[in-house]
Amino acid sequence: MEYYVYKGNQMQYISGYKDLFTINGGGSYDQEGNQNKVGKWKELDKRFWINRQIIYAGEYNVEGMKVGRWDIMYDNEFGYKTIGDGSYDQEGSQKKI
Repeated sequence: MEYYVYKGNQMQYISGYKDLFTINGGGSYDQEGNQNKVGKWKELDKRFWINRQIIYAGEYNVEGMKVGRWDIMYDNEFGYKTIGDGSYDQEGSQKKI
């Protein structure tokens, strides 16, 4: 079972099996209602699934652009482990550096 939950300006991705549920991703949207992602986020890989639980963790600026370091993480049976990373410029052009 998998679904998204919206609470105010927060979004969470929840997955579960029987009685075990985990929050895998999510973050906050701007207060103006523009649907811009702001602050720290955990985003699911496009092909996220039970046997492929890869997420990206990083930060969005106030314009909704990725900035700074983004970690690539994989969920093994002991929790999430960083398996890679990358960086975006601080100006908000989403230029990878």
